[in-house]
Parts: sequence; C-alpha cells; structure tokens
Amino acid sequence: LAKLPGVKRSLRPVKRPAELKAPAPEDVVEVSAQTAPAEAEVARAGAVPAGTRLVQLGAFETPEEAATLWERLTGDFDALMAEKARLIMEAESGGKTFYRLRAQGFADLSDARRFCAALVAEKAECIPVVAR
Repeated sequence: LAKLPGVKRSLRPVKRPAELKAPAPEDVVEVSAQTAPAEAEVARAGAVPAGTRLVQLGAFETPEEAATLWERLTGDFDALMAEKARLIMEAESGGKTFYRLRAQGFADLSDARRFCAALVAEKAECIPVVAR
C-alpha cells in the first residue's frame, strides 16, 4: 500500500485550545429581528464573541438587501425563525465590502445544523458557522 498513490497518513484536526470555550447564553448579542430593512443595523466585527454558533443565510452588496431577505425568511419560516436574532456583519474580500446575513440564538453547533437542514429542505440557503 505504501507504493500506491494517495494519502499515506490520515490527517487529524488540531485539538481545540483549552482557553477557547463556548460563550455563555448571557454573552450572546441580542439584535432586534423587528428592524425594518431601511434601518438595517450592521454589527461591528467584535460584536459577537468568538465561539458563538451562527448560521449564514446569504451575502449581499448592501445591508438593506440582507435585511430584506431576513424579512422574507421570517415570513416564510416564522416557526423556525421565532427565537432567532438577525445579525448583519460587514466583511471584506478581494478589496470589496459585502454584508453577511446571519442568524444567532443556537444552543450548540448541532442545533445550528438542524436549523439549516430544515431550511435547505425547503430550498433556502443556510450554512452553520462559528464566530471567530
């Protein structure tokens, strides 16, 4: 087997540093889900503690576009979105600024994955992420 092409040794992920722990529920930033699209508030980069479980619902050129999708999703999936908070975060890639629409309010990564599975089953885009 050693002479065959391919991976010779299985790679394992690095262990999580002990000082990195999941944020306590009181550390979660509350963002109003009732803000109108025209008043889309953009969260600062450090507004969400590292390790917070989120789901990304899309990336847009303006925060208003992100807020509009949030309004549509809350209308289409009101039972799923009931206890989730909207989070619009500014990001930059390749010299371009864009805005990520994310939802927060998940107990753990498995909870975020189940949420995304339900949205994806209904043809909506959703990616579970952990804040860095």
